[in-house]
Amino acid sequence: MDFIKKNSKWLYLILFALIQYPLKIQGIKWLTYVFIYAIPFLYLIINYKWLISFFFSIRDKIGKKMIYISVYLLIVSLVWPILFQTFDFTYITYYWRSVFLLILKNIFLMAIFERIFKKEVDIKTYLNYFIYSTIIYVVFTLLTIFIPQLRAILMNIIYLDKNDLINLSIPSYKTRFGWSGWSGYGETVHCTLSFVFSWIILLEEKKFNVQIKYLFFSFVCVIGNMLYGRTGLVASFVCMIALMIYLFIIHNYKIIKLICFIIGFFIVALLLLKNFNSSIDYWYNWVFSIVENFITQGSLYDNTGSVETLVNRMYFIPNLKTLLIGDARYMVDGQYYMLTDVGFMRPVLYFGVFNYIMMLIIYLKLVIKICAKYLDNKYIVCLLFVIITVLFEMKGETISMIFPVILPMLYLIEEKQKNN
Repeated sequence: MDFIKKNSKWLYLILFALIQYPLKIQGIKWLTYVFIYAIPFLYLIINYKWLISFFFSIRDKIGKKMIYISVYLLIVSLVWPILFQTFDFTYITYYWRSVFLLILKNIFLMAIFERIFKKEVDIKTYLNYFIYSTIIYVVFTLLTIFIPQLRAILMNIIYLDKNDLINLSIPSYKTRFGWSGWSGYGETVHCTLSFVFSWIILLEEKKFNVQIKYLFFSFVCVIGNMLYGRTGLVASFVCMIALMIYLFIIHNYKIIKLICFIIGFFIVALLLLKNFNSSIDYWYNWVFSIVENFITQGSLYDNTGSVETLVNRMYFIPNLKTLLIGDARYMVDGQYYMLTDVGFMRPVLYFGVFNYIMMLIIYLKLVIKICAKYLDNKYIVCLLFVIITVLFEMKGETISMIFPVILPMLYLIEEKQKNN
């Protein structure tokens, strides 16, 4: 017990990292689900009084109307397949179940966080754990890239299904590997959130040496986006442009100069490394193929065809009836309805644009409440969340992934105000 008390913060970091990035071992994959879902569920049931206070705190901060809208959307999701007689309940069994499990994990982490830090709980400390866990995961992936022997050993230990193994054999996808196995869209969302959280702390800090630390963290997260998915890379790039403009407006030229230096150094290092490592060369061509094609051919398509598929097949205007009230279909024969996985398309196809707007209202209300905490930088923080939400929703369903992560932040704001 003394060991746990003395090292509680380090143990919490390990717990945080393994909950956000679950360790999947071959043969005992079920144990992963026990660790990330069953244990958190039992812990929260045992500590039901804290759980009730958590929900009351969220309700007080976000408002009863938002709770009613959430309940309304849940009911619509359940009733729509019956009314349309499609009986496709996959929106409940897949989407809502995923949201519930993510909320469960993050509330559990918040409960443990409050128990460890007691009255010292604040957003900055909580965000630090999220950032640190992401950096550890990115560094782990980098180690598997630069030490092929380590990767070979781990490939025989970590759980990977047939599709994962096929994808990881593709040269441009070799970097999408971590202790969670195949690392793609979910990991790039986490890296982008960590990038934004790093900048939230950086903008609040006054000490230049601390600002340098979080600037470094943000660039590690950008590297993570290069490893796991280009959507996150694009989102980070657009956020960086917005931040550079903001820093120029507030006359923070030191950070601007440092950003330019880091970008220059990174580009030179990357160009040198790609000539000595074939995996990095393949990865480089995959990451920057869109940029190169735009410069040489005036085309935004990449060399893999993924962007072309996204634009030509997954974006379309549905008929008026589908646009207004949806088709009550989410999956058909195990595939995405109408073969699109675009984030804003799928809920619109399921229950119409107006219900999707209701979903956006809840999400934006949460974001605005959180941004209001950062009085001096609330507009740029809000803009960063809008940028990543819009860009990720253009690729896949992401609100359901971001919402559970930022929900505890609202609770921390409420608790901090009570303590003050």
